[in-house]
Amino acid sequence: YEDVPNGWTCSFPASCDYSVPTSSGSNVSGKDFANWQPGSISGHKYVDENADGELSNSETTGVGGVTIWIDSNGTEGLQDSDIQTTTASDGSWTLDGVKPGTYTVKEVVPDGQHCSVGCNGFQVTVTSGSHETTSGDTPLDFGNYENARITVIKSTEQETSRNFDFTS
Repeated sequence: YEDVPNGWTCSFPASCDYSVPTSSGSNVSGKDFANWQPGSISGHKYVDENADGELSNSETTGVGGVTIWIDSNGTEGLQDSDIQTTTASDGSWTLDGVKPGTYTVKEVVPDGQHCSVGCNGFQVTVTSGSHETTSGDTPLDFGNYENARITVIKSTEQETSRNFDFTS
């Protein structure tokens, strides 16, 4: 039997104990134990102001209240069994208590918005006790944008010429 240290989980053997002979002169080997600590995954959720699919240094507006989740079973859409969190008001998010393994981290795109960064999710490998903030060299940052709206007012008065300027 192994007394598993606080903060660790026994992963092998499943029962975390072995039956061994206790007779005099018996040598026992191959009775190994394996443990792991949960890891975490963190990133940010931003507004992609110019909808170019790249988060620049000037695009720092965080988005709170967005669901970020681990697609742990490869199904489409968020399931009750998936680990999930909600972004803070500054757009930061952390998924805690993650078992070592490779996962896809996704977002639930808010209504009325379009995904521009992280649209297919991010592949993240968590090792025992690690805190992951990248997928390879890519930060775990999701970006969205809303469609722009242009309003044109047409006059019914007869005019010789009318110019509209759509630049800002």
